Amino acid sequence: MSRKGLDKLCLTCTAEPSPEVVEMAMELGMEVATSDPIQDTDPAILVQAVVTDAAQENVLLYRHTSGPYMGRLTGFIVPVDRMEDATADAAREAALCAGVPLDASASDPELFGVMDFIEIHDEPALELEFLTVADIAAPTPPGLEWWPRRKIPFHLMPDDDAWWYPQVLEKQTCRGHFLFDGKKLLHGHLH
Repeated sequence: MSRKGLDKLCLTCTAEPSPEVVEMAMELGMEVATSDPIQDTDPAILVQAVVTDAAQENVLLYRHTSGPYMGRLTGFIVPVDRMEDATADAAREAALCAGVPLDASASDPELFGVMDFIEIHDEPALELEFLTVADIAAPTPPGLEWWPRRKIPFHLMPDDDAWWYPQVLEKQTCRGHFLFDGKKLLHGHLH
């Protein structure tokens, strides 16, 4: 969570921030403070389904026509109320709600990534990235677009996606930390 000070931006963390976060904040001219977790809200929890074809050569992306991702491409994202709800079933539901015709042949979504986001002017978020393989025949529903894995249009996607998509598509687990100012990525770290 963050707030604007009188003359400095203050990044407020609900737990002791890592040295990387402190260094990043200082580079940006921000002060870092630890707040009382009782007074702060928990981060929003999101689940994203990344869908590939059976050969795993193409990725299915959703073009948003409204909301915070308007005009951009992403996987299939759904908010969940509690961490316990951030499951493969939620990832499958995210894809189904967007019109992805997943059938019984689709693989169970597997968790490969956990990303946390700090937005200077908004609440923090935690996003879990699930990968599922599906044999989906054309045509796909409106708003869904197949892209070759080697030509994913990262310039049309949120900036953090270029960091973690390649690892998730290779079925490598990853953990990411990203700091945004609106749609602009200020700092990212992936391990």
